[in-house]
Amino acid sequence: MGNNQLDVFYEKYQDKLNQPIVESFLREDENYVLFKNAIIDPTEKNKQRLDLVFKQHYKKVKMISYISKLIYFYSIDFDKKISLNKQRQLLNLDTPISTEENNITSKLDVLASSKEDLTYLEFENIQEDIQEHISNEVLFASLNFLSDKQLKILKLLYIINYNNKEVAELLGESEQTVSYNHKKAIEKLRQSMNLKR
Repeated sequence: MGNNQLDVFYEKYQDKLNQPIVESFLREDENYVLFKNAIIDPTEKNKQRLDLVFKQHYKKVKMISYISKLIYFYSIDFDKKISLNKQRQLLNLDTPISTEENNITSKLDVLASSKEDLTYLEFENIQEDIQEHISNEVLFASLNFLSDKQLKILKLLYIINYNNKEVAELLGESEQTVSYNHKKAIEKLRQSMNLKR
């Protein structure tokens, strides 16, 4: 009689019993016994015990799923932050690279000691370099209104991906001067583009 009741229940609720949360619940022997008792002997007590244990199982599975997702997304976010930090470190000219006899050398010191004069780096084709990255014809033409310094700053900021501090150190200017020239360059481009539209 008991097995017959189980068979009838399985046929009637097969879709619900095949759901992953129910399958995982019934895989545990103690839970299966409670389930079987509630079907074969459907007293209020047996139903309540099954209901209580299933609710606990459901909360546990949901919590594990939630924590797993959190870990997954935090790990992706952490990986992005590490990658971004590594990229920034490559461009950070102040990063110490050697400490011989308390003499700390930075990347900037190494670059500055090379044959190139960093204050007046030769950007032979500054405008052409920037224009290679621009497909908008109006913006392309508007670059003609910028000074060499503004073009250098735009190239370093947008093509080489330096920050204001690194550009200032490279060009021997203050950060305020770099920021001022950057803003002026953007204003000139906007004005020029508005006139040409």
